[in-house]
Amino acid sequence: NGKPGCATLEGPSRQT
Repeated sequence: NGKPGCATLEGPSRQT
């Protein structure tokens, strides 16, 4: 978490 590119709240390592 912490990246503006991640749209999921539950997936810190998940990039949508």
